[in-house]
Amino acid sequence: MKLPFRILAIAALVTSASSAQQVTPAVREMFNVGVREFSAEQYRSAAESFQKVIVMAPNLLQARVYLATAYVQLYVPGKDTADNRENAKLAINALSDVLSRDPKNLTATDSMASLYFQMRDLPNATEWVHRVLSINPGNKGALTTLGLIAWLEFIDKDREARVTLEMQQTDPGPLPDDELRAELKAQYWERLEDGIASVKQAISDDAAYVDAMVALVQLLRAEADLTDTETQYQTLMSQANEWAKRAGGSPTGNTPKP
Repeated sequence: MKLPFRILAIAALVTSASSAQQVTPAVREMFNVGVREFSAEQYRSAAESFQKVIVMAPNLLQARVYLATAYVQLYVPGKDTADNRENAKLAINALSDVLSRDPKNLTATDSMASLYFQMRDLPNATEWVHRVLSINPGNKGALTTLGLIAWLEFIDKDREARVTLEMQQTDPGPLPDDELRAELKAQYWERLEDGIASVKQAISDDAAYVDAMVALVQLLRAEADLTDTETQYQTLMSQANEWAKRAGGSPTGNTPKP
């Protein structure tokens, strides 16, 4: 499953390109073959079909976008193999090719952000998410991803701290070591707050957007571990539990699963 940053649907079909350039029946047929393969999640075959289209019609941008997106879909998050690394390389190169021709192509920009997020290359993911927002301000997927990036930057350190303090991951917080908690708070609190603000903006734009609600639950539960008092901890956990209920999930638990 591709998480959490959706790849935008490619709205423009080859027929819409005919006004910009002549599309021959052979190009149209091969393009449609690729689209059918892509829709059937046969991404390797789809990539091969779109490569053929590009040879036949080098200026057909839609084929290049589909090719790049097929490579993104072939990448498997967390799988460290030569083939998977090659898929990532092919995707980045193909997306870069699209963006060299159309720098504000939203689908390619969105896909680049999605790929880097899946690769857990958080600095590059952050950069590309901001590029999405520069093209499409208020994009709820991008805003939610910013929140999840903030959570990912912190959560491993939080779990390491719990191990150091001989706490179970399900033990209630906040972290009991004042010095360690203060160190983590100085480094991550502002980032978590920014992440929460981004996710809340996504929810304000779409009150039914479950992905943002789930991200908010994760962020609030993470931030709760950095609070200085039991009251502050319980306040944030209560907020997290309420959002979990709205999202249709369990209100219990202290730390989210990766």
